[in-house]
Amino acid sequence: PELRFNELNCHKQCSPCNTQLSGNIANYRPILLERIGLANLEFVEGPHEPKKYTCAELKEIETLYKSKLKQITAG
Repeated sequence: PELRFNELNCHKQCSPCNTQLSGNIANYRPILLERIGLANLEFVEGPHEPKKYTCAELKEIETLYKSKLKQITAG
């Protein structure tokens, strides 16, 4: 939950790997290392403080990603 809205922790994955192979971490980790780099990978895998979002923070996050979606779909 701490990294739920962290873009370093958001990656597309095929359905079988995600549902049947529990993420297929052994095969996916080297690709992730190449994609985001060692420092970011260690950050994602490392310990994190629990994050409690306020309603205002969640609304800001929602607005941000609606804006990003609009940019993507606009082309």
